Amino acid sequence: MEFIEEKEYLKSIFLDLDFEVVEESKTTIKFKRRTYLELFFSEDNLESLRKYLAIKTEFENLHFETTLISKNYREELVDVINQRTSRMVFWRDEKFIFGNENQTEIYATIDNCSDNYVWNKLEDKNFSNYILYLLCI
Repeated sequence: MEFIEEKEYLKSIFLDLDFEVVEESKTTIKFKRRTYLELFFSEDNLESLRKYLAIKTEFENLHFETTLISKNYREELVDVINQRTSRMVFWRDEKFIFGNENQTEIYATIDNCSDNYVWNKLEDKNFSNYILYLLCI
């Protein structure tokens, strides 16, 4: 399977952020920025991106920089303000559920962000720069 559209989508984002393509195959792509930051997108990543691009129009483009929202879905970024003094630390594999996780009632979770959230936020330059800043710390 080839991922031509997905790789072009990523290039449109990362080339504008001063990355260059250093490796590309039918099912993967790797970007590099300067000498220290590499981003590798595997076949699984590109398949996830393909699924997001198919439903991308369902999400509203609101002015809330950290929100992903559609008719039946909302996702917010929750971040620790001061990482050094914060007592509460969520480990990546922990999930907190408020209510009953099902398709008919409203419920909330505190968990890792979804793939759709990440793909959606890549288009936002402020958010991308924030993530790149965190990667370089």
